[in-house]
Amino acid sequence: FLPTSLETPKRAALRRNFASSMCKLHPRDPHRGAWLAFTWAIRVSLLVVFLLAMLNAVDLDAWVAAFWQRLFDQAWSHQVMAEAHVAAFSFLAWIALFRCLDLLDTVKQFRFVRRPPTPPFDFPR
Repeated sequence: FLPTSLETPKRAALRRNFASSMCKLHPRDPHRGAWLAFTWAIRVSLLVVFLLAMLNAVDLDAWVAAFWQRLFDQAWSHQVMAEAHVAAFSFLAWIALFRCLDLLDTVKQFRFVRRPPTPPFDFPR
């Protein structure tokens, strides 16, 4: 960001609007209560897991080790190119997820770059 001495009023207003739009849900959003409850549930669950790990009440290392052992026990994980296939299909899954999220009106308010709506699968040529 520019120092305030170099910043124009228009640019300052854009910066304030962008920052406020990233922090708040639109007051008329019909799903506002559900989004707030969901985000608070995620925040509280992360805090609880962090505190339990810090107090040694839960051994997260054993959970992660058991997960990797179970994954390593699968026959497909020892095949040639297994890592490349996992990476390629995970990229495909993330692209599909974000393309689907792009279709939801409630998620469009969180975009970093505001742009007019386009057809969902209209890729640039």
